[in-house]
Amino acid sequence: MILQIPQFAVEAGFGGLGKLAACTQPRRVAAMSVSRRVADEMDVQLGDEVGYSIRFEDNTGPKTILKYLTDGMLLREAMTDPLLERYVRTLSFIGHPPESIPARECATPNNHTQSRRRR
Repeated sequence: MILQIPQFAVEAGFGGLGKLAACTQPRRVAAMSVSRRVADEMDVQLGDEVGYSIRFEDNTGPKTILKYLTDGMLLREAMTDPLLERYVRTLSFIGHPPESIPARECATPNNHTQSRRRR
């Protein structure tokens, strides 16, 4: 159900008129597979109204109104367009699985201290 929110937003009128609705995904594979599924559900061709952008691959076009992309690609676009004026809405799903967080970011102060002592 939560993956359909961007699709519902586009069907409700968000996007169009040269503006995109963007939805971030935690992984490249997720951006590709979710965009493919949504394109099938909306009965459109992937890359037309629904597309995705991952590192080294941009499968969008001039008619794209819903774009799935990784967090890194959204940050890269924000470097050239800080206000993200190209987008009417940006939906970010931060429910990343715990294993996607590098171990160094999960270190507690005690673990960090112990690892220094071992060196």
